[in-house]
Amino acid sequence: MCRGIALLVMFVIAALPVRSDGGEAYYPGSLVGLSGEELMAALRVAVRNHESVMPQFDENVIWSVFNETDRRGDGTVWDMFSPDIASFPLDGGAPAGMECCHVVYPEWIGDKMPYSMDMSLDLHNVFPCRDVVAEDKRGLVPWKVDNATFDNGIITIGGANIDGTVFRAYEPCDEYKGDIARVLMYVAACYGGEQVWYGQSWNLFLEGAYPVFNRRAAELLLSWHQSDPVSLKEQERNDVVYRKQGNRNPFVDYPRLADHIWGEAIDVPFSYNTGGGDGEIAGYLRSTYVLEDTVWLRSNYVPSGAVWSVNGSAVAGDCIPASTLGIGSHELRFSIGEMKGKVTIEVR
Repeated sequence: MCRGIALLVMFVIAALPVRSDGGEAYYPGSLVGLSGEELMAALRVAVRNHESVMPQFDENVIWSVFNETDRRGDGTVWDMFSPDIASFPLDGGAPAGMECCHVVYPEWIGDKMPYSMDMSLDLHNVFPCRDVVAEDKRGLVPWKVDNATFDNGIITIGGANIDGTVFRAYEPCDEYKGDIARVLMYVAACYGGEQVWYGQSWNLFLEGAYPVFNRRAAELLLSWHQSDPVSLKEQERNDVVYRKQGNRNPFVDYPRLADHIWGEAIDVPFSYNTGGGDGEIAGYLRSTYVLEDTVWLRSNYVPSGAVWSVNGSAVAGDCIPASTLGIGSHELRFSIGEMKGKVTIEVR
């Protein structure tokens, strides 16, 4: 029985169910029963073949796409790298002071074609960004920043350190750490093993098709992936990109894939019905609910005993009726020790 409900609620997620645009029909059945290197190889079959929305970069085309993939409800640009507000022009094109930026930069694989062009035009890897921020972060890898020289409240840029090697990097805010990690995971699955890496990318990538990430990078990205679970914004963007170029980011659809490829479940066979998907067992968090559902504050990613809250109000107990939240999107948060996270759910 649900008990101890305070105002709203808070919540995290173990793995989100696949949205109707994708699902098991999109992914090859050969994913089931695989893990580690074999799972990565099978996953690449699903995501590698896709169609570019343009034969070469075209600002008008890309901003027309952004108007669907990265548009907030109020008509402003959803910029994951800056707090500045910009609106989409009525006549199309880029808003003043905005440009496109990548998470994985094409120059990290040099001039090797066609992969550099594929990656440059891949909508899963390109996002709108304030021009001055795009210039400051150009070529930098995402990492934990120890000595900040720039901080706009959304990303921090400055000195980072890996085993005594000091370099410049940018660190996304907690709200977007998981978003960035899942883009990198997608690129690893889609393009890993096809190129030699250059520049700062050596701080993230290894040669070969598996595991693609070095040990320190895999640990960092998994921690970001788990502490900032998939949001409704990512799901909706994934759906639009799928309609545009014909492939999906599987780590948005099935977040537990990351654990089966790089994490603790690396030797555990993947299944659509465990750790995520429409067949996920009752009593665990998911991304969407109807008013008659119960929202259970449980996740494979979150240790028992976590403290939950929503909009600053604590939740006593381990569940809450979705009807208490009401129709709409709700941001849920949790903390236990030094571990913190949040996710957005939707009640329909």
